[in-house]
Order: sequence, then C-alpha cells, then structure tokens
Amino acid sequence: MSFIAALSTIKTNQEKKKLGKDLAIPFGFERLDKVHPGITKGNYTLISSLQKTGKTNIVNYIYVINLIDFLYNNKTNIKAKVFYFSLELTKQQLYHQFMCHRLFIKHNIRIDIRELNSLFKGDYINDQVITWIEEDKEWFDLLESTVEIIESIKNVFGIYKYVKTFMEKPEIGSFKEKRSYDFIDDDGIRRSGEKLENYQYVDDDLFVFCIIDNYNNFIPQKGTKLYDSIGKWSGDHAITLRNIYRCNIVGIQQQGIDNLNNDAYKIGKLEPSIENLKDFKSTGNDVDTFITLYSPHRNKLTTYEGYNISKLKDNYRKFSIQLDRSGMPIDTDLFFDGKVNMFKQMPLVEDKEGLEKVYKYAEQIQKENFKK
Repeated sequence: MSFIAALSTIKTNQEKKKLGKDLAIPFGFERLDKVHPGITKGNYTLISSLQKTGKTNIVNYIYVINLIDFLYNNKTNIKAKVFYFSLELTKQQLYHQFMCHRLFIKHNIRIDIRELNSLFKGDYINDQVITWIEEDKEWFDLLESTVEIIESIKNVFGIYKYVKTFMEKPEIGSFKEKRSYDFIDDDGIRRSGEKLENYQYVDDDLFVFCIIDNYNNFIPQKGTKLYDSIGKWSGDHAITLRNIYRCNIVGIQQQGIDNLNNDAYKIGKLEPSIENLKDFKSTGNDVDTFITLYSPHRNKLTTYEGYNISKLKDNYRKFSIQLDRSGMPIDTDLFFDGKVNMFKQMPLVEDKEGLEKVYKYAEQIQKENFKK
C-alpha cells in the first residue's frame, strides 16, 4: 500500500465518524470497550484455552450473540454476514444454546439445553417458556439471516472455497484491476499470467466473518495430517481471505497440555499461551489478535489476582488479549455462566460491595446446578 492509499484510508474513516457511522463492533464489555475498539474489519483472531473452559462459549457470545444484539439494538450502518463452520456442535445445538441465553437475558430464567428439551425424568418445559421463545422470533430471524451455520464442510480447502465464492459474487464485491506477471512453472519454464487486484466491496459497511470451531477438528486431505491442514488454513487460506477480501477470520484452537512445563504445574498457574497451541504452534505467527480464556479453579487455585476463586469456582474467567498487532495487550476479568452462555465483566477488586454481590450470586447458581 502506498503512502497516498494509507492516508486516504485514515481520511475516509475520519469522514465516516464525522457522519456518525460505526467502524467497529464493541465486544460488549463496558470497561474493556473503553480501551479497545472491539471487532474491526479484516482481522484474523485466534481464541485458545484448555479443553472445556469456554472457547466455543466466548466465540458464540462475542461473535454471534453480541453481534446480533449490536445489529438488533442499534441504528448502525454496519451489516454482517457470518459463515460459522461448526466442526463440533450441530446447528440445532447452537440454536438451543442461543435460546437458553435469550431466556436468561429477557426473563431471568436459567435453564440449560437438557431442560429446554424436557429430558429430565418427570419434568418438561412449560408452555410459558415456549411462548417467550416464540415472541423472540424477530431476534432469531435476524440471527438466521446473518449467520449461516455449516456442519458439512470440515476440510480447509472446502471452507476457503465456500467463503471465496461468496466474496466474488457481483453483489458482494469485485476486483478492479488486473496485473500481468511472469513466473517459473514446476518444469522451470517461464510463463506469463494475470493477477486480479484491488478487491472492493459493493457496500464497504459489510463485515464478513468466517468462524471455525475448531482447528483441531479439521479433516485432513487424503495423504496429509492435521498439522498440514492447520498450517495450510492459517498460513495460506485465512491470510488470503483477510488480506485480499478483508474478511474477519475467527478461529478456535486448543491448548496442548503435553506442552506445559513442570514449573507451571508446580506453581499451579497453567495459563494459555501461543507457545502451547495444540497440533500446530505457528498459527500465532499469522494472526492479528490472540485471545485466551483461563480458569484458575481448574488449577485448584483458591485466589487469583485479588478474586476469591473458592467462592467463584468455575464461574470466573480471565479474558486476555495477549497479542494485538494494532495495539497493546490487555485483559479483563469475566463472570461466566456456561448454563446460559453468559459472560459479564467482574467488578473491580476494589469494589468490595459489588464483589460480595457476585460471590453470593455465584453461590446461589452453584447450589442450583448441584441440585439439578
């Protein structure tokens, strides 16, 4: 990009903001949103943590629930199209998760997917709950028109081709320039070719997301290994979709327990890191943003950074933006309720009164979960 083009982007963004337009989608956490713009266009984000600590939940919360809430509750110029490649959960399971979340937000009802589906002996969902879900159809209509959940494609080329085909639809965008170039083929013969450049959106306010849950579940092409698939996706396909088409890539990759060192075990502080990514470590070289979730309760810690983990137990998560190529690393403390896919920013440690309320609420819902 030339100096003139780079300066032009700055001026264009300035003019949009003067007109009251949005350029980013906040994460949805009040204090964090004051120091971080949130989701910006053309960003490659990787989320990682140990197994069963909420990776899918935080992606669903920020990039689906929070996104739909933002579009639903605000007069914004931003539009969104989300391709959600779910390599673990089914579309129905995801929709049921979202329903449990909406019932909690709108009616303060904590029920999980099993209760929603009347699976417990002698118990079934009541008609009022079904009525409330039906009354929320407008929110779910927006979800359905924005988010396409895809279960059938699990290889990296298939995912890349699916998103690329959408990006090259005339109503979405097109390349404005062609450039001739010479290259040497595999036989050492010099040849000429043409390269399409300068992709432009028909509507530059459109954010296109490619969410993958998760990299460790890719199905490798015949004759290759999972290592090769993750490397090909992250180092080639994801980079192309980001750099050429300005897509937002959101990937989930597990942490590898085998990679944690003995010293970490001894001090009981096994926080996720780029170095401990499972199956392919170099993903961290490709991303713009690296986010981790950490549950100190899983490491049997009783306190953590001033918070009483003995009371919070598994309802506490440290949310860390460990890498941000556009800014400084930052983290925040979250209350997590997996039953209803809810994350909420914790009170500051200094807020004793606010913390006591959270501790009491954590104790309450933990008793509810235990009774069930």
